Amino acid sequence: MADTKVVSVNSDRQFAFPPEMLATLNPGDEYLVWQTNDTIVLKKVVQPLSLDTLLQRIEDLGPDPDQPSEAEICQIVKEIRHERAKL
Repeated sequence: MADTKVVSVNSDRQFAFPPEMLATLNPGDEYLVWQTNDTIVLKKVVQPLSLDTLLQRIEDLGPDPDQPSEAEICQIVKEIRHERAKL
């Protein structure tokens, strides 16, 4: 989503971001800020997931409804072995 707005610096030397942009920010979000001559860039810092968080998300998803049963896997293996034996 690209959204370009003109923002001004107030008397406290703070940027006055439009409310619709502020609404997309969350408390605790972190941003990299760098300045080159007349350009200032903000880029959100994305923290990698911890293993515990990833495992919890996987558990929350529950079992995969498309996961083949053990019997189906065995049948697939038998078919592949049979096909390879023909070669």
